[in-house]
Amino acid sequence: MISISHFDSIACLCRAPERKTTVLGGNMISMTKRLLTMLLVCTALLGGGAAPASVAVSRYAFIDKTGKIVIKPQCDEARSFSDGLAPVKVNDKWGWIDKTGKIVIKPQFEEVDRMSEGMAPVKLNGKWGFVNKAGKLVVKPKYVMAAPYLASFARVELSASRIGFLDKTGKETLVDVIPSGAYRDGMCPVQPLGMAKFGFIDTTGKMVIKPQFSDVEPFNEGLAAVAVKQDAWGFIDKTGKFVIPARFDGNREFAEGLAPVMLNPTSL
Repeated sequence: MISISHFDSIACLCRAPERKTTVLGGNMISMTKRLLTMLLVCTALLGGGAAPASVAVSRYAFIDKTGKIVIKPQCDEARSFSDGLAPVKVNDKWGWIDKTGKIVIKPQFEEVDRMSEGMAPVKLNGKWGFVNKAGKLVVKPKYVMAAPYLASFARVELSASRIGFLDKTGKETLVDVIPSGAYRDGMCPVQPLGMAKFGFIDTTGKMVIKPQFSDVEPFNEGLAAVAVKQDAWGFIDKTGKFVIPARFDGNREFAEGLAPVMLNPTSL
C-alpha cells in the first residue's frame, strides 16, 4: 500500500510494510531494500539538495470601512494607526508605516507602543526609550517600562520602586508614588508607596492634594471623581474641595459637561 505524507508542503511517498516478497526478473528484492529506497527518496525531497517548496504565510494588510484593502499585505504583525502612523513587525523587528503603506521608520526595535503626541516608546537591548515621528531616538533607552505620552507627559519606570514622568524635552521627574491614572488638567492621581490612600500630584511631582481617598479617577474638565469609602463617590476640584458630595455608589469622569453616576434605589 502506498501512503502520502506531507512535511511543510512537501509530499513524500511512503510504502507500507508488506510481509511477502516480490520476484522481479528472477531476482528477489526484499521489502527492507524497497523501504530503504523510498526513505532515500523522501530524504532527498525534504532536504537532500532539492529546493524547498514555497510555503504560503499569512500577512497583515489594512482595510477601510468598506472592507476594501488599502494597504497590501506586507508585515508579519500590525497594530492600529495612531497619530498618522501604524506599528508593523517585519522579520521580528518593529517599525512604522504611514497610510500609504510606506515604511517611514525602519523596523529595528524589539517592541514598541503607539505613537502619541509625536512620540512613541520603543524597546532596544531590553530597555525603553522614545522616538519621534521621523524615527529619531530623542530619549535614549534606559527604562524598564515606558507608556505613551498623554497630556504632554509619559510615565516611565527605572525600577519597580523608581517611577517618574517625562515631559516633551525628556526632562525626568522621579516620584515616590505609584501613578493610578494619567496626567489630565495638569494633575495625576497617585498612591504613595506603602500607603492605602490616594492623592494627586502636579506636573512637578509635588503632592498638591494629600492622600485621603480610598479610590480616585483622573481629573477631567476641572473635576475628579473620588471615593471616601466603598460606595461613597463624589467630585472634587483642583484644590481638593468637594463640589459634589460623596453620595453615589459609583461614578465616572465628566465629559462634555456630564458624568455617569450609580445611584442606590433608596437614595432616589
